[in-house]
Amino acid sequence: MIIEIQGIKVIVSKKRIKNYNIHVMPPDGQVTMSAPLSATEVSIERIINKKINWIKAKQKIVSEREPQKEKEYISGEIIYIWGKAYILEVEFTDLYREFLIEEDIKVIGKAKLSISQNSTRQQRENYIYTQLSPQMEKELHRLISIWEPKTGLHCRKWYLKNLKTKWGVYHRRTNTISINIQLVNKPIECLEYIVVHELGHIKIHNHGKDFYAFMDTYLPNWRELRELLCKTK
Repeated sequence: MIIEIQGIKVIVSKKRIKNYNIHVMPPDGQVTMSAPLSATEVSIERIINKKINWIKAKQKIVSEREPQKEKEYISGEIIYIWGKAYILEVEFTDLYREFLIEEDIKVIGKAKLSISQNSTRQQRENYIYTQLSPQMEKELHRLISIWEPKTGLHCRKWYLKNLKTKWGVYHRRTNTISINIQLVNKPIECLEYIVVHELGHIKIHNHGKDFYAFMDTYLPNWRELRELLCKTK
């Protein structure tokens, strides 16, 4: 079902859920909504009208993002690790695989990838993230040990996944949280924002005023961190 309000088209799908969830998707700001099976068209329109200013603001943020060309993971490309830029140097070899990071006292460092000549772009990306995952796990565990006791909220397990459209997801049925491995590209503060954000969803399952109050209480600068997450590479 598609509903249009104030020139904004919203693709609505009904699911076995209790709350209404609205998402503004990159790269073009497409708006989607998940609604309970019992939701009427009137109730759906009421929710959209209530969130219309938020939707427009989110679409503005998405539209202002720099278009990102898909990386090929070849020599000369820039990759980011915890927000710092590294020039990628790729050596194609069938003898071994390796990913090394060379720090530099200057602004930019060097990252060297050794991998098979026949590797695909996706295989090179997957290998780099596999090699970076120990760093990501270390920082994630550090932040979990800080924020679970602070908030009093705990999930059964945390997972690192290469998510396509979200930075984190709380799974209510299993009481688990998935964190996007691509956050290793962002400044560490962005990972902290997502950790607190997903912990909040253990208690509050939507993005209403109670959720904003939770974020304001535990991470007062969360809006700035959300903006940083959107703007950084």
